Amino acid sequence: MGTKLSPQELELYLALDVLLFKEWDPIGVSEFTEEVDAEYRAYLPRIFSIVMEDAAPEEVANHLNQIQTERMELPANIQHCLRIAEKAFELKWQAGL
Repeated sequence: MGTKLSPQELELYLALDVLLFKEWDPIGVSEFTEEVDAEYRAYLPRIFSIVMEDAAPEEVANHLNQIQTERMELPANIQHCLRIAEKAFELKWQAGL
């Protein structure tokens, strides 16, 4: 990431990692393991940045949907991506940010 995160930012970053792996999970890898692995970590810095910028949840949802459709070549599921985006902002609030 390049900069040292505050404890609250680190809490959010790690929570977003879990959210992407366990709940967004467009390819279904979480079905095969209980442990969060690095499957979606390449997308984490940008998602974290969008959330920290106080963007609208729709911006996060659109970014997730774009990853899903353009990079993974999977069908769009904007409603699911929007639910994940809303949870991301809830996690930010829970982290005190």
